Parts: sequence; C-alpha cells; structure tokens
Amino acid sequence: MAVVPEHRRENLEPLLVTTGNPDSIVSKFPLLDSAITETLRLCALPGSVRVAGRDVEFPLDNGGSFRVSSVEMVMLDTRVHNMREDFYPEPRTFKADRFLPGKDDSTDIPKIMSWGGGPHVCKGKVFAHHVMMVWAVTFLQQYDFTTHDVLPEIDPGSWNVIADPAVDIAIDLTSQN
Repeated sequence: MAVVPEHRRENLEPLLVTTGNPDSIVSKFPLLDSAITETLRLCALPGSVRVAGRDVEFPLDNGGSFRVSSVEMVMLDTRVHNMREDFYPEPRTFKADRFLPGKDDSTDIPKIMSWGGGPHVCKGKVFAHHVMMVWAVTFLQQYDFTTHDVLPEIDPGSWNVIADPAVDIAIDLTSQN
C-alpha cells in the first residue's frame, strides 16, 4: 500500500460508520482487501491439523515414500496450494491487486487455503479479516510510511502462524497529525 498512495486517504471516513454489513468494508476498499488476502497467501504458515481416516502412502522426490497410518495426526502445508503457479502466476511475487474482482476478465479467482476449507474452515475468518481491514485503514489514516528495502525472502525457520522475513525491514513512519 505504500506504493499506492492514492488509496490511502480517499474514502476512509465511511469505514468508521458502517452499514451493519461486515462486507461493506470490503466493497469500500477492494485493493486493501486484495492486499491483505495476498499477504495471507504469501505469509500464512500451515496450521491445518487433521487425523488420517485411512492409511496413505506419499511418493517422495527421491523415489522413496512416506507412510501415514490411519488415526495419525497430519499437519497440512497450505503453502503447497498457495504457491501453485497454475493458480497464482509468479506465486512468490507480492501483487496487491491479485485478488481484485474482475481483474483479467476473470470471475473465478482461486481461494487461498490459509483459512482452511470445507467443514474445517476457520470459524473466525470473517471477523479476523475485518479486524485486519479496520487496523490497516486506521494505520493508513494515522501514518505516512515508506520502506527503502526490497521485500526479503521468508525465513524458512519461521514456526508460528505467520512467516517472518529472513531479515528485518526498515520502515520510516511519520505521523499525519
């Protein structure tokens, strides 16, 4: 968003007085919604734990295999889906507008798997996404910010819910007040 200043201040006030429809914030700030979804696609780490319903054997690149027995717990890595080049061209590149509706004349935008899916989808995903939108709009109302760094790779040693950058990112903040 730092590189798209025209989206920073225009139409931010209506956010604070919503119509009671939680989707209204998304319709008012489609680029911000897309940027948050793109951030989650790139940075959310696997957190989807399931119990295997049957024995499964997975082939490995080295010709071997990995066996999961029924009733064993398995953590699924959602990055396998979120980094698919056939779904997301240039999957390792941050594109704030990747999830804008109608982009590329397509109505079928693949869904990210960071929230899980089906009957196991995160029950708080709408609330969490709304909070991220409100926080981002409030931040953009209060501060001007710039970074001079190119976004670093993600630290492969990240273990929490959100991946850490491999190196710190220097950000200059200036209060708008």
